[in-house]
Amino acid sequence: HHSAIMSWVATAIAVWLRTQPKPRGEVYCGEAGIRLPGSTSTVGVDVAYAPPSVVATQDDDKTTMLDGLPALVVEILSPSVTQEQLDEKIDTYIDAGVPAVWVVHPTRRTVTVHRPGQEPELFNVTHRLPANPQMPGFAPAVLELFE
Repeated sequence: HHSAIMSWVATAIAVWLRTQPKPRGEVYCGEAGIRLPGSTSTVGVDVAYAPPSVVATQDDDKTTMLDGLPALVVEILSPSVTQEQLDEKIDTYIDAGVPAVWVVHPTRRTVTVHRPGQEPELFNVTHRLPANPQMPGFAPAVLELFE
């Protein structure tokens, strides 16, 4: 179920990305890792979107490692992740300056959106997710991420 949702999220971003003028950013998913600015450690990610400015600075286009700040990080809950581990990841992304972190709950079919300096917002399958200024026009319906 986790990998199916990961593919739906990545597909939603990719479909939007194809409508954008070049240069475009990139979608990272699966075995992707992120080295956030100011850090020497790597954070694993389910799905991330890196804007063109970040993609242009990558040294190797054959790696699944992103060096830089993504515009969006998506974490999909799994039974093996504790709330403490999830909170630590969210804090790491927000503290680094990631403008939007989505936490997808597969069973409840919800998405919690975390943004710096704001309270988290919960969205269900009757909602559309808020647009991200770094991803103009990308505001998918939550339902799209589950089917």
